[in-house]
Amino acid sequence: MVKRYEQAVNNAFKIERLVVDREVMAEGFLASQQEEQRVIVTILKENQHGGIGSFQQLGEFKTWLYDKRDKSEVVREVAPALFELNITSPLSGQPLRLKVALIRDLRRLKHADPAKIEPKLIPIVSTSLEKEVTPLSTEAALALATAYRKR
Repeated sequence: MVKRYEQAVNNAFKIERLVVDREVMAEGFLASQQEEQRVIVTILKENQHGGIGSFQQLGEFKTWLYDKRDKSEVVREVAPALFELNITSPLSGQPLRLKVALIRDLRRLKHADPAKIEPKLIPIVSTSLEKEVTPLSTEAALALATAYRKR
């Protein structure tokens, strides 16, 4: 569909970034878009990660959103991180590393096991065209989470 759109406008411009729902996490799609030099921003499904321990180079969580009624109550925090998908990157030949804006939703609790209740994690992920993928800055992670939320 993206290629058809670009062709319809006679390749007057190239779509460089797509913000899409989680259904695009198919290996073939991500690899093809990386080959086309496009950045994909999406969200990981819960069954695609094993909790907070699945993320690498996890930064410090920073306040992102407050409760609408009680402006002093923090309801969501964001931290930068990396995540490795078991998909081979066409750029590096290595597993596909994704930049992450990891949202911790303090209102929605999840029972990881009977003895442990944790906030729900919402990983907003982005492919990268960098050869050496590094985590986002804290400010960039907050901006990515905000952009995805406003999509």
